Amino acid sequence: MEENTNWSLIQEKVKEKNWLFTILFTNSSYLRVGGYNARPYSIELNIYEKVRSSQIKGFLRWWTRVLTLGQNPSLTNYKDADEEISKYVGSEKKEFGQSKFFLDIKCEINKKAIEEFRNRIPEIIDYITNKKKIGNEQLRDLGDVARIKLISLERKEEKDKPEKYRKRLREELSLCPPYSITVTLSVYTHKSDFTHMQALGLINLLGSAILMLIFSGFSAFSARGFAGCKLLDININPKLNDIIKSDLLKNIYNVYNICKEIINSRDKKVLEENIKKLIKNLNIKELKNIPNVPTLDSSFKYFQFRVFEVKQNYSTERILKIINESVMKATWKRLGRPDNRKAIKIPVERYHTWILGLPRTQRNTGYIVFRNGEKEEAFRRKSAIGINIFENINKKFVILHGFISNDWPVITKDKQGKELILKHLSPIHEKGEKEITKIMNVSSNSEAVHRAFNEAFRYVELKLKEVEGGR
Repeated sequence: MEENTNWSLIQEKVKEKNWLFTILFTNSSYLRVGGYNARPYSIELNIYEKVRSSQIKGFLRWWTRVLTLGQNPSLTNYKDADEEISKYVGSEKKEFGQSKFFLDIKCEINKKAIEEFRNRIPEIIDYITNKKKIGNEQLRDLGDVARIKLISLERKEEKDKPEKYRKRLREELSLCPPYSITVTLSVYTHKSDFTHMQALGLINLLGSAILMLIFSGFSAFSARGFAGCKLLDININPKLNDIIKSDLLKNIYNVYNICKEIINSRDKKVLEENIKKLIKNLNIKELKNIPNVPTLDSSFKYFQFRVFEVKQNYSTERILKIINESVMKATWKRLGRPDNRKAIKIPVERYHTWILGLPRTQRNTGYIVFRNGEKEEAFRRKSAIGINIFENINKKFVILHGFISNDWPVITKDKQGKELILKHLSPIHEKGEKEITKIMNVSSNSEAVHRAFNEAFRYVELKLKEVEGGR
């Protein structure tokens, strides 16, 4: 036992010597971690899923990828970006070898807070299933969140089987309440000789980690306000000069200082300015044309974001309700029509909710991709628009962001040269379906994406203003 303890101490000393930076954060919203059955809890196994470091690393790599594409507009796809990233984070390919960095992710769990919430799950289930009165306003609001309603819909196999239905709901709703998970993300180097490429990699990892926490949180189920983040602190090795001998050292400190400013931003205007400053100091270029895949853009034309400062005393549950309503077609229809009876009704297919992810169909209506004339049921495309609950040491914010990119299958071809066409399914169409380009009266993929994104972004932005206390 003593030998193991001594070895652990030796490891810690080696890590301390090569430590680069540490970010401390907690969940500012409800956290839902999917397990083997895509649920955060298994009643049979009596196991609650924990935040997995592999998942955080996956999100971090994605943001490092879009950052790298923004730094190098000549790179046109994820494969090119991955090869560039692999130079410092490693790859299975022999020419890249192992990562030049070591990521250590530790989670501290507030078991009491989690158990207190999970003991009240039966109340939420009663409210969801039969609208039984519930005295706690916050739990009531949580039950009314659209995403919670969606996962709580009764399935075919659960019909007339209330126990089976309630059992699944108990597993599905086993969330971690706000501020119950504290994560320490630390980055170390394996070697003391730091190359120029490693210095660039350090800047990118630091910047990507902060952008990830600002815009998308740190776990699945996060694009609609769940898994939001409160950024608590960030520290860098005060003896970085001894490790890094590179002309990029000044750039590293510049990025670090901006990250500290983000933590201390006193209001939404200052936070927005600091985020833009961070993106530009990460050497992100101004894009001249629509990119092939999601890419950071310092002109903020193809990467857009908005910051909303949450009104004091607005609960997390109330914020989640507003966020989830902001991406619903019913909300857009209400926002799109002035409060008068002469308002022109916009046809359903012209709301272009497909930009929120594909496929987007229900009861054989909605948007779906056709490949060579046949329905492509398996086609998946993540939403271009994400919303996060972000908090620093001063305020709570809702941050809306989106990527405009040409990888939407409106009218294009796949890698095998097969035609991909996005259509709207509805009984109002002559053949039951109609091409999006004809609905929008456009002739190019990029034009359709650009217009759909801008219209959707405007609707979501209008609704999110409610978190500030009004529209």
